[in-house]
Amino acid sequence: MIFSPGFAAATIIFLFTMILVITRPMKLNEAIYSSAGALIVVLLGIVSLSDISQIYFKIEDASITIISNFILALILDKIGFFQLVAEYLIKRSRNSGIRLFWLTAGLSYLMTLLFNNDGCILILTPLLIKLLNATSFKKHEKIPILLTSALIATASSAPIGVSNVVNLVALKIIGMSLHEHVWMMFLPATMGVVFLTFLLYVLFRKKIPKQFHSGSVTFDSSRFHHPLKPVPQAKINSRHVVLICCFILGMRLVLISSSLLGLSLSFLSIAGVLLLYMLTRKNYQISMRKTLAKAPWHVFIFAFSMYILIFSLNNVGITAELTKYLTDIVEQMPLVESSMTIALVTSVLSNLINNHPALMLMMLALSDAHLSPVILKASYMAIIIGSDIGSLVTPIGTLATMLWMFILKENGIKFKWKSYLKITILVIPLTTAATVFFLLGWIYLNMIM
Repeated sequence: MIFSPGFAAATIIFLFTMILVITRPMKLNEAIYSSAGALIVVLLGIVSLSDISQIYFKIEDASITIISNFILALILDKIGFFQLVAEYLIKRSRNSGIRLFWLTAGLSYLMTLLFNNDGCILILTPLLIKLLNATSFKKHEKIPILLTSALIATASSAPIGVSNVVNLVALKIIGMSLHEHVWMMFLPATMGVVFLTFLLYVLFRKKIPKQFHSGSVTFDSSRFHHPLKPVPQAKINSRHVVLICCFILGMRLVLISSSLLGLSLSFLSIAGVLLLYMLTRKNYQISMRKTLAKAPWHVFIFAFSMYILIFSLNNVGITAELTKYLTDIVEQMPLVESSMTIALVTSVLSNLINNHPALMLMMLALSDAHLSPVILKASYMAIIIGSDIGSLVTPIGTLATMLWMFILKENGIKFKWKSYLKITILVIPLTTAATVFFLLGWIYLNMIM
């Protein structure tokens, strides 16, 4: 590695930008800080216009797909779908805190699978806060439910790549299809999520009330702060909920099969959103203009600018050194040890600088390594596990957990970093290691079949 002025500039700009993204001075959107950093490396000539063109085509499909998922969730939020599901959650718990814990974990898993982890946090967390406020849960008793929901929602982006924008970008970088990701990751990652839920239950079981009393819940804007703007009381019935769930599940299956169908993810995602809009706009008075205005377009800007920053590190030789390191790990260690090490490196990077840049950096390095298909895929999956699950040790590891902490603060719930770390330091490393073992077991099983 040559320590040139360009190397120093790219490194300093990247680190300073990440500090701004994580701390968010003046409470500006993360995309503003990342865009400023990206603009500087472009103006300095560290990243060229041809690099920018290459970056755009790598993140375009993934970003449009994720934004489409958000729009889908916004439409459902508008018609009261999530409110009805959340109320059903309380009813099915039958005033049992333990049953509510498991139901919340299951709902968080499904919402991330059907939409995405950020959308799940953004929509489900305020609803859970509202529902818990209407029960006899004490303040400290709400944290186990809320934290479990956040951790499970974020970890659940691993089973299917379409639930996380960086996972989709990573697939593009190494040229792997979505259905391959699902085939390799769905079972081991789901087992990892179940394992995480069990560990959280062991830690929280004495803090969760065995029985609670619940009152009536009304979703009025005067008492409930919702980042997506409060909506009227749910208008749909159970039959509509079942039909919508079938529609969304069908969409997910089509997206997973996109490479087999020869269609792009973004095209299918947009088609699904338009179809749902056509089915709901008349009965529920859905305004596409207002829905599009609420869509998180900053996701595309953030992913684009972060990739420019990572590309600047690539252009000054940092990823080349990381490629050598990864190659040495794979060549000198057995598959179990190399996969564990790669997951560990990704986890550490993610918890220090956030999983978006960490995953992109690791994937760029992996794409330049000359590995056999089996080793390449195993290494890719280990990186995904480290990024999606291992990143949860610190609140800054993922944008989803940063968003979750912000929502708690906005709703008057105090939860410090120290309290967060006391839980995650016990459950996340164990879950990461267990998920890698589940993955390797699945790989070996497929090899002998």
